[in-house]
Amino acid sequence: MKLQVDMSAFMNFITEFDMIGIVLDKYNFKTKTFFEIIDYEVLEDEETNAVSIIKTIKDFEYNIGDFVFINDLNYKGVVADIFKENGVRTIKIKYILNMFDKKVLLQNQGLISSDGLEDFILHTIQDNYINNVDAILNIEYLNIEILTHTKLNFTPSNENGIYNLHTFLNNCTQNYNIKFDFNYDSKTHKLNITIYMQEEETIFIDKDVSDIIDFVETYDLDVISKVTVKTETNINSWYLLNNRTVTNNINDSNRVIGSEDIIFVENEDEAYQEALNIFKVNKYNHLIEFKINENTKLIDMKDIKIRKNVKIKINENILESYISAISRYKNNNFINIKLGNIRINFIDKYNLRRR
Repeated sequence: MKLQVDMSAFMNFITEFDMIGIVLDKYNFKTKTFFEIIDYEVLEDEETNAVSIIKTIKDFEYNIGDFVFINDLNYKGVVADIFKENGVRTIKIKYILNMFDKKVLLQNQGLISSDGLEDFILHTIQDNYINNVDAILNIEYLNIEILTHTKLNFTPSNENGIYNLHTFLNNCTQNYNIKFDFNYDSKTHKLNITIYMQEEETIFIDKDVSDIIDFVETYDLDVISKVTVKTETNINSWYLLNNRTVTNNINDSNRVIGSEDIIFVENEDEAYQEALNIFKVNKYNHLIEFKINENTKLIDMKDIKIRKNVKIKINENILESYISAISRYKNNNFINIKLGNIRINFIDKYNLRRR
């Protein structure tokens, strides 16, 4: 959806400059100003929550948390910091989902299994941002709609019933394909948020085509191979074997070489299961990064977006992954793409590497 601002001066402004940004007030969502972008480094990275950099020569009043919309890049964010140097104002921006970056109480988690994850998210945002009993914290311009109801059986990760809402929402996009569409209604000054689950379609990329440059693969073979569990009454250790099973025999010849973790469990009966849970997080980290010409005809560049599933051909192999980061720079025809961790069985690859 194109950003619309009902201002004749704005229309004159965008015809004069190549790229503009719009600042919207975090308190009432009304337009504060619009400005020419003289340089930018827009980073979308769901795994590191990267900060984008926008530069302008325009001075304006601002608050941390004000919204910045960049229509030409289809980017929406919130102001993290602004500073001025040599007449140039640098704006640090985080992706708009960071507007929910605060700790909240875990409530109504039963909605995830009874109604859907989207319903739980809706109620959580309503309870904390729209219908909060502390009315001064409410955001009147928020309008939220859910389109799907994905019933799951889990409890959000929390500490004593407290968790960070932005972290949780970001995990929902990564683990459960939950999407958040943010759209600006310039007539009502509403920020409309649509929440839904959608499985991403897959695009195919061949690393050897001329439109792809600076292709880099990195491997990480670090693995936890020993877990020691301390309980109130005992200490036990379990060891990972190269056939993906676990033993408590320290002298087993099939042990995997790796690092050690030590945990505490109150209940002796849960010690073995907790050790298994540690081993289960072992992953073979296989990361890919490359640059692609934004004018390529090989794929539709509109499909280049965060979480898009990818099949990438490397020599004679085809690996499956997803887009985890996108970087765009002014006066550069190439877009940086990072693919998230390629999920293949760790120990299989570990055995292959050892052989």
